[in-house]
Amino acid sequence: MSTLPKFLFVGCIGLVFDIVIFSFLTQVWQAEVTLARCCAFLCTATVTWVGNRRITFSRASKSNPLRQWKKFIIGAAFSALPNFVVFESVIWLYAEQVYVAFLLGVMVGALSNYLINSKWVFD
Repeated sequence: MSTLPKFLFVGCIGLVFDIVIFSFLTQVWQAEVTLARCCAFLCTATVTWVGNRRITFSRASKSNPLRQWKKFIIGAAFSALPNFVVFESVIWLYAEQVYVAFLLGVMVGALSNYLINSKWVFD
């Protein structure tokens, strides 16, 4: 099976995880939206690294997992840029559309993240 469907599967799991953390932080802890988004993103990046390492790119080298995780986090941080720009832009334009902003940001970031993961992190 191609890596893209596997990547999207892991991403869907990550998205659920991301939404749960984001919702918990904003609804239960009453955290500020941008802070909650950053915290949820960081937690989710680690969860998706594990999923992509075991499922999507299972044939990639398993040596030096800490180095690979660092590359993954760097790639995720790079992909966070378009994610957060879209998120903040939609919030700025339509303040009440937090979850629309969230999902649009995730979709833009996912494309960038797939390219980085397939070409650099799990090479």
